[in-house]
Amino acid sequence: MYAGIDSTLHLTETCENPRKVVPRALMTTVVVGLVTGFGFSIAMCYGITDLSALVNTRYVDLNPVHIEVDLTPCNSMPIYDIWKQTTKSSAAATVFLVALLMIILFVIVAMQQTAGCLTWALARDDALLFSKKLGIMHDRLGVPAWSLLTNSALVFLAGCVYLISTTAFSALINSSIVLQIVSFAMPCALLMLRGRSERVLPADRAFSVPSWLGWIANAIVVIAAIIETVFFDFPAALPISISTMSESYAAFQA
Repeated sequence: MYAGIDSTLHLTETCENPRKVVPRALMTTVVVGLVTGFGFSIAMCYGITDLSALVNTRYVDLNPVHIEVDLTPCNSMPIYDIWKQTTKSSAAATVFLVALLMIILFVIVAMQQTAGCLTWALARDDALLFSKKLGIMHDRLGVPAWSLLTNSALVFLAGCVYLISTTAFSALINSSIVLQIVSFAMPCALLMLRGRSERVLPADRAFSVPSWLGWIANAIVVIAAIIETVFFDFPAALPISISTMSESYAAFQA
């Protein structure tokens, strides 16, 4: 529920009074997500009746190169099983799943908008290949059309990786998560190295927290990033095989 919380930061150029609007949007998202997500998660956990069925959920590896083929039936939608066990109704679980898919449609639009603006901003600084084309803002639509189309094509190609190898797809997804975590930790670490001084955090900024709370928040982000970066490189299952080994570190290095 917090996967795209940084999206607001990347759209500051299109906001009026971003000094106040952006922090307010971030804090509102955190509060709403905490209240609704925590309550929903607790309710789901209390509704689980067969934990082993969820723990043993596995994904099918469709890579034809692998010689060993596991024909054991498996479920690739563990969240559906959670809802089914909690509500004791396949119809209710299906409704929840359809609602999730509908939400994803709106999320995709927001993610594409954010990614398009990021690509456009990098292209303006001539930091990408074909920057002259990607840095163009469409006169009539008012959006970076070429950046949006390029991102859509790259996402489509990444989705095709799943048809070749789920292991490679997992490595690609995990590496993007690791990179995102590192990108969150870097500014926090730099703030602490600078002692959170007024040179980097102006005293008259529109949104601020007590100094002690800022130190704690920055430290938690850095520590969590270190731990999560390690854990995301662990294999998906034991014993380790070609299909279950983690390749996220290799993808990250690439």
